[in-house]
Amino acid sequence: MLLIGVVSTSTVHGQLIDRGPLKPSTNTAHGNDAIKWLTMEEAYKASKIIDKPLFIDVYTSWCGWCVRMDKTTFRDPIVASYINANFHPVKFNAETNDSIHFLERTYNNSQSIYVKKMLAQSDSTIKVISDSLKLLGSNEKYRSKVSLLSQRLQQETASKSQLAKQARRTTHDLAIEIMNRKLSYPTFVLLFDSLKNNFPIKGYQKPNQLLSVLSFFGEKVYTKTNDLGGYQKLFYSSFSSQGQPVRKFGDFNTTIKKAEVSKKKTLFLVTNDQLYSSQVFEKGSFNDPSVVAYLSEHFEVGKMNLYESDSLTFNGQVFKNVNGVHQLPISMMQNQVTFPSMIFLDENQKLIMSIPEFFLPSELLPILHFIELEKYKTGDYATFRKEYQRNLINAGKAGQ
Repeated sequence: MLLIGVVSTSTVHGQLIDRGPLKPSTNTAHGNDAIKWLTMEEAYKASKIIDKPLFIDVYTSWCGWCVRMDKTTFRDPIVASYINANFHPVKFNAETNDSIHFLERTYNNSQSIYVKKMLAQSDSTIKVISDSLKLLGSNEKYRSKVSLLSQRLQQETASKSQLAKQARRTTHDLAIEIMNRKLSYPTFVLLFDSLKNNFPIKGYQKPNQLLSVLSFFGEKVYTKTNDLGGYQKLFYSSFSSQGQPVRKFGDFNTTIKKAEVSKKKTLFLVTNDQLYSSQVFEKGSFNDPSVVAYLSEHFEVGKMNLYESDSLTFNGQVFKNVNGVHQLPISMMQNQVTFPSMIFLDENQKLIMSIPEFFLPSELLPILHFIELEKYKTGDYATFRKEYQRNLINAGKAGQ
């Protein structure tokens, strides 16, 4: 079978509820410390054992919005559970003076070290000037010299005062590096791809805002699209109580019977409701008006449950649930269990292909055309995608 080239992802576990993560919950999951925070060094060691991204809360002691995050968003049990399951969470004081060993390097607070050095020099200078003034005393002979030294003493004392203020707010070298030298608080940094890449999130985040970004990276949606904004838009609409009604998917038997009558191709969606990307794909991408219109015309659409308990018959063969997992979707996905996945059957209920991964509506439509027009029989998807894009551009120019 011809497969569209995609990058597979590992299964990510989290918790969702029907209403979606719209508001901070009234109950906490584990008291005031629902998120199991680690130090930078602890998280680095943990990442070598379990390859999960790091979620780093970069805060300061004087940041009011940082405190508010701790009292609201981080206490939401949905947020806490998701972060604990899918990330190594880190609390990192950006102004710490500790030496930190991270990514095979030792990081220090160079600003603090420099200011302390300058303070020591200032103290030494002030002492020398003060001792000189004592020696000169009030002797009229040294009046002009005493005046100059007194002015110098005032300048050094003022300079020391400024240095002392600066010493109270110095930024650690590691904080500067992971925030890409753009310092603001709170900042939440995601380190992913085996800690090789980072993505800073700036400012206070409500639960649904934070979860939309976390799921984009934690469930590796970014490997399919770099359009975080497009994903977030679908995320919010998918869990909004005021969004448009979500389309209903038929079960396996009903969908097959309809396809036998209509003689259309069949699309089965296989999702995992424990994954945000699965729910956004189902409630967002598949609810896009253009996608709905094309599917209604050319496909019978159903949904397959990986945990279906009933036996199902397909092409004369009986498939059952074995150890809690149904064997029919596993077989149709050709043992590549990735969520979400689409399974396509032809008009005779023969398997065309299984396509894993998340797609935004703009990327889903050309795939549907590729299957419906049976271009998979004569060429590859990459070539078809280029042709599809050219046709869109030409159609747009013709309509101007």
